[in-house]
Amino acid sequence: MNNKFRPNTYSVWMCILVLILASLACSLPSDQSSESVRATQLALEVEATTLALEKAMLTQDAESEEEAEAPPEADEPAPEEEEQVEATPTSTEEPPEDSPEAVEGSVERASYDPAFGWGTGHDSDNFDGTKGKFPSSTAGAATSWYGDGRYNITFTSRNRWTWYWSFIDAADFYADFVVYNGDQCVPGDTAGFVFRGDKTADYGLMFGISCGGEYFIGFTAVPGSDGFIINFTEAGIEAGDRILISSDLIATGPGAVNRLGVMARGDDIDFYINGKWVANRSVAIYTPLIFVHGHFALYLGTAQKPDANVSFDDFNIWYLD
Repeated sequence: MNNKFRPNTYSVWMCILVLILASLACSLPSDQSSESVRATQLALEVEATTLALEKAMLTQDAESEEEAEAPPEADEPAPEEEEQVEATPTSTEEPPEDSPEAVEGSVERASYDPAFGWGTGHDSDNFDGTKGKFPSSTAGAATSWYGDGRYNITFTSRNRWTWYWSFIDAADFYADFVVYNGDQCVPGDTAGFVFRGDKTADYGLMFGISCGGEYFIGFTAVPGSDGFIINFTEAGIEAGDRILISSDLIATGPGAVNRLGVMARGDDIDFYINGKWVANRSVAIYTPLIFVHGHFALYLGTAQKPDANVSFDDFNIWYLD
């Protein structure tokens, strides 16, 4: 059922690097003669492309160090609606009594959820034990572990990303999971998952939400926690600052609960928050060797230094024929 074909890692990275810089070169104004020529040449020369990315990464790190160290104050949790229609649950988990941030479709799937009534996925992890589909790690500034019935990630570095790969892989699928914001999250802290990824090359498509009520769709472009995260817009790829899209479907603030889902069928990918559709992207703009299948990872992105954390629960994936 799962496509086991693996593209050559070096070739895949070269394709990604050329695509990124080719896209940037095409977006330059026509009157920038020397810079436009240079950008076009970079897109065609792999060695120069690599040097340009390394220089950009160093610049990105320098700019991050110049930012103020004090984290922004967290948003107040979104008020719960006074009246909600109770949905028939398909999950055995009950909403925490002390978590008023849980909204319809988050802890329990609502009737309009794509996976409503499907039961447990072909692969799943309820995170109830001390180990499971995702690894536990205490290496470096980031840690991940199973505890209190969830999968937990912390990261004490600011403006960084960390993700942990599972051995689950798929091409066409529907997958969803529950995200619990950290108890001291700030608006820019983000969490979600990587899919159709390559564990060895450390790249993949990404979907996640922020503590401040925004979602992000993109992909990893360079391995490691300080590598490029590229935006994946309706028009194609876009480098630069992350594009975060506001959505009133997202419960916000410390401890808030949201369910994220992704439906991937061939080139088309649909994204869901708390059971409701929010966006579509097509990977047809890439070469056939990129983002057609791969592994899954859970991630945390930080906007603060000391207290960034997130918890995950109820991970399920259904393989689509």
